[in-house]
Amino acid sequence: MRRLAGLALVAALCVPAAAQQASTGTVGVAKVRRGTMKLLVRVQGTVRPEQVYRLKSTIEGRIETVVKKANSWSDERDPIGTLLTKEMAALVDSNSSTPTGELEDRWQRVFQAVPIACPGRCFVVKVYAQPGTPTQAGTLLAEAAGKLRLVGRVRPGDTAWVREGQLVRFWDKKDPERRQAAKIERFVRDVQGEKVVPGGTFTVLLTPDAWLAAGAEWEGLIEAEVKKDVLSVPTKALLVKDGVAFLPIRVSTGVSTYDETEIVAGVPDGAPVLVLDAAGAAGLERHAPEPEPMERFALEKGELVPKKKPKPVPAEPEDELAPAPPPVRIEPERWERRRTRQKPGAIDVFPDDRPRGGKDDRYPSDIR
Repeated sequence: MRRLAGLALVAALCVPAAAQQASTGTVGVAKVRRGTMKLLVRVQGTVRPEQVYRLKSTIEGRIETVVKKANSWSDERDPIGTLLTKEMAALVDSNSSTPTGELEDRWQRVFQAVPIACPGRCFVVKVYAQPGTPTQAGTLLAEAAGKLRLVGRVRPGDTAWVREGQLVRFWDKKDPERRQAAKIERFVRDVQGEKVVPGGTFTVLLTPDAWLAAGAEWEGLIEAEVKKDVLSVPTKALLVKDGVAFLPIRVSTGVSTYDETEIVAGVPDGAPVLVLDAAGAAGLERHAPEPEPMERFALEKGELVPKKKPKPVPAEPEDELAPAPPPVRIEPERWERRRTRQKPGAIDVFPDDRPRGGKDDRYPSDIR
């Protein structure tokens, strides 16, 4: 008998070869694995600058230095650059042989340099200032943000796993190798109507230790839970028909007709299988995580009063069984040796009352 190795659905999915060739999707092979399963939530979003303000010149003068670039952090002690008053700029221009630093030290009490700085720690979004450019009062020099936040989107099937305080590992889509981590500061579910299950949105406050450029698109992972010693398969491997999930697995086949095929190994007797033609396979659903029920969402918002669970009804006591009779103890049979008187001249014979189950080689005349 010739044995063929094929793929069945436990579910056995029967699709003509022409339909398989017409499919443009990718097909791979994975294995059912037992071990540790990490529940990873994939998220993505953008970086949003907040409390954005514009830094403008307050004097008439000239831009002397610019040390910060866009997408960097700055504060009062680490300014973006410096401005010179028009008087100090004139002195620097008239004494070209004297270094600028020496002139500033000499005239700093009279003409102090003006720093281009944020009122506190800020994230520099844009820099318009150029060294050596003259400025007027009100000239726009830079744009900065007081806070920088990640805004992440959570799919409806993943909202049950996301909580405030969880660690998010994120990276820029353009630079996936540079990965960073920060904690979720706030998570809210989106209100999308009573008949639509909402997704969710969370925010992460960025710091100089972990940040991305303003407006950047990012991706990330949240490790929600870890389960040990479980069987798992890729979610994409599961197919759903009428709410029941089926898994395509490898089987060994024997003889085949157009109606039936012998299964030699790979699936137990009585396992449900999924049989589809080309039209049925086109409308087959893919397995996906179930979204949170609306009742739970409304319960957390305080719009739904939880139903009281009915008290369990105690089961009626069953008829008491009669006590079992005490065990009967069988005493072993006691054997007593009987003495027989032999007459003189009688023939020695074995008595009938010798011990049962034992072997006695003595003659009756030897027993006294």
